Amino acid sequence: MNIRTLALVLAVSALTQACVQANAEIPNMEVTRQDVALQPAPLGTKANTEATLVQQFKYEKTPSPLPTSITAHMHATEVTFTLKKGAPDLSFIHAAKLTVTEPGGRPQTVLDYKGGDAPFASSVTLPVLASPPALNPWEVDASTFELSVTGILPQTEWFLDVTLGYTGSVSYSP
Repeated sequence: MNIRTLALVLAVSALTQACVQANAEIPNMEVTRQDVALQPAPLGTKANTEATLVQQFKYEKTPSPLPTSITAHMHATEVTFTLKKGAPDLSFIHAAKLTVTEPGGRPQTVLDYKGGDAPFASSVTLPVLASPPALNPWEVDASTFELSVTGILPQTEWFLDVTLGYTGSVSYSP
């Protein structure tokens, strides 16, 4: 959570003490899952042959929980992949799909990127689908994420940080 977001949440929390109704816009908030380990190209894959890798993961830590009197109305706006190690850059990714399954729910697609040979560096930010699922950043750790990557995969294990960018608002009603 960035400092501006924290300030807004604290301001709304302070207003709850005064028993007033309050609303606050949150223009930019991020939650990052660090060091998602991804397997190398499957054994026997010929060099320069496209393959698909599917990896599930969970977010380990989320922002501090909100008081029960505060309601968050957030939605994901973008997904950022940041290469940590195992490949020189992310240009080998030709397609990527990110789905989320909330406890007791059905899988929902957040990102479905289909590109070509992208001039990616070690980090790329992609917009989410036009109607992304309503993911609450304060509860995202209970959900299971599945990342599918297609391309000429590295021959060694590689690691990504996966960051979800959000926007929205929080409100308090006594």
